[in-house]
Amino acid sequence: MITARLAEKEDERLQELFRYEMLDTPEDEEFNDIVKLASYICQAPIALISLLDSCRQWFKAEVGLDEKETPRDISFCAHAIHYNNVMVVEDALEDERFFDNPLVTGGPKVRFYAGAPLVSPGGYKIGTLCVLDHEPRSLTEDQTFALETLSRHVVQKMELRKKNKELSKLFDNYLSLEREFHDRQKAFAKAQRTADIGIFEYNVETDSFKGFGSFYLILNLQEGVIFKWSDMCRLVHPEDLPSFNSFFKKVLKEEKHYTFEYRCIREGTGEEVCLRSTGEVVRNSRGEAVKVIGAKQNITEKRKGEEELKKQNEELLKVNNELDHFVSRVSHDLRAPISTVLGLVELILKHETETDKIKELLMLVKKSLEKQDHFIREILDYSRNSRMPPVPENIDFEELVAEILSHLQYSYEQEKVKYSLAVEQKSRFLTDKSRLYVILTNLISNAIKYLNQQNEFNIVCVQVTATEQEAVIRVEDSGIGIEKEHLNKVFEMFYRATDKKPGSGLGLYIVKESVRKLNGDVKLESVYGNGTTVTIRIPNMQAQEAED
Repeated sequence: MITARLAEKEDERLQELFRYEMLDTPEDEEFNDIVKLASYICQAPIALISLLDSCRQWFKAEVGLDEKETPRDISFCAHAIHYNNVMVVEDALEDERFFDNPLVTGGPKVRFYAGAPLVSPGGYKIGTLCVLDHEPRSLTEDQTFALETLSRHVVQKMELRKKNKELSKLFDNYLSLEREFHDRQKAFAKAQRTADIGIFEYNVETDSFKGFGSFYLILNLQEGVIFKWSDMCRLVHPEDLPSFNSFFKKVLKEEKHYTFEYRCIREGTGEEVCLRSTGEVVRNSRGEAVKVIGAKQNITEKRKGEEELKKQNEELLKVNNELDHFVSRVSHDLRAPISTVLGLVELILKHETETDKIKELLMLVKKSLEKQDHFIREILDYSRNSRMPPVPENIDFEELVAEILSHLQYSYEQEKVKYSLAVEQKSRFLTDKSRLYVILTNLISNAIKYLNQQNEFNIVCVQVTATEQEAVIRVEDSGIGIEKEHLNKVFEMFYRATDKKPGSGLGLYIVKESVRKLNGDVKLESVYGNGTTVTIRIPNMQAQEAED
């Protein structure tokens, strides 16, 4: 027995075989049909499609043989791949290559073999289509032609199978890329929506805008609508339109990249939005603008945030200035009563045997300490209002005002004061109770304090109307009133409109700041010599909670 030599380019031949990915694959009806047809045409009991790897021949399809593979060393096909045409062994017992081959002396007892090489398009012989018989014989010309034709058909099938696999892989890759593209497109669209960014293209030559992504949503336009420069200008805020036109005329004439911020009015809603437009101008060979490609971002919330930050900075500056003024004034006003008390104590010590004089001096001490106590309470109110956030509580206005009046009933000249209280509250009302208490206490105590001595009786009227939306509180008195030149200043810190009664100048300032903390407003009206009316409006926090 003579073992077949290896092919000149065996490594390349094996690589070509492996590229078909056919070895050890399941049976295939198409290939089974080919070996059946070869067996029929050649009148041979055995027909095989044999693929040769480095150590075996493996049968992709077979008729008349139970084996799926045999060693390459004893393979007839290992010799056949060195032929360009059909290799025919008419009687294996008389061929020195095969007479003692185990496939001849035993097993299938092969005496006749005819094999057509399977030649790939690259010229590599990867196996054979062969027929075998147990008796010596030969093939007719027609049978030889048929075997060669069928061998080419096997390769065509293998090529088609390989290309189908490659196409399937390409298609899978395409689907994967398509999914990735759609995922990225969705992520990009989501990012655009999240960042409120819309892409646009303006064709200068046709004077037409075309938008993508959130472009239409930002301006509340119909999806896909194409509009002109004049339509875009119609949406620009009238105050920003001159600078908008001027800027973009310059951009189209001179610039390549640009960034511009302006306001627009959303179509159909009248809502004002702030936009940042960034883009690039595409020019032709003559340097003329032909397209503008860019993005518009809704920066309304950013602008609001900047305005809020500016407001907070201004508020902080105001608080710092007030604090400097406050510390200076408070240190003086806290020390003054102490100096007075110390002076009075010295006088008491000098008149320790004069009971009436001591009583008189002690009354002065009492008034001085009461003044300081009142001032300290105002400082605490100021501190609490500036630091603590509003805490909503249920308010019963009638009960609250009655409580305040009961605390004030022994102050000042009560015999000259008559009270009028009118409360209309038909719904639950929520606000910060401690701040409201401070506001009402200051207003009512001021109305009592600055009564008109010329009147037989002074009237203090408190009117409250509370609804689901807001409370309107009016505190009206018939006291001395405030001169016109002081009306715009009485809410300033430490400002006093009169010296007729003692005071720190903090009361109305605390009222104003407390009302502001409750998101309300305060209005003061006064006629000098004829009384004062303070009107306060504060929102119902219940309505705010419902909106949230």
